Amino acid sequence: MKRILFVFAALLCCVFAGCSDDKAIEVYDMTVASTRYDSGFVWEHGSVYYIVKVDGEDRWTLWGYIHGFDYEPGYEYRIRVKEYEVDTEGMMDRSPVEYRLDKVYSKELKTSDLPDHMAEHAYDR
Repeated sequence: MKRILFVFAALLCCVFAGCSDDKAIEVYDMTVASTRYDSGFVWEHGSVYYIVKVDGEDRWTLWGYIHGFDYEPGYEYRIRVKEYEVDTEGMMDRSPVEYRLDKVYSKELKTSDLPDHMAEHAYDR
């Protein structure tokens, strides 16, 4: 009887502690710039990329499509993104990972301070 109660209590703890099937391989907090970058090359989700600064990094980088992210030009965002492994069997030119929006911390109307080599390729002017 004690064993059954122990198993039940353990399962109950998992439910209330927030156990989930979330199989994210990485989690990123980041700033998304108020404009996007036009590379001129067309890929799976187009040629326009987000300009982001991942927390802990000191430079802006380019990121592709983020599932669930409803971007509006002119706003700088603070968001959390989760990276997931995806099955690419039978699919050519598909990334083995995809990024999904987990949380929007803030959305502020402002012009991001970007390096010149990125600002000159701004897509949303």
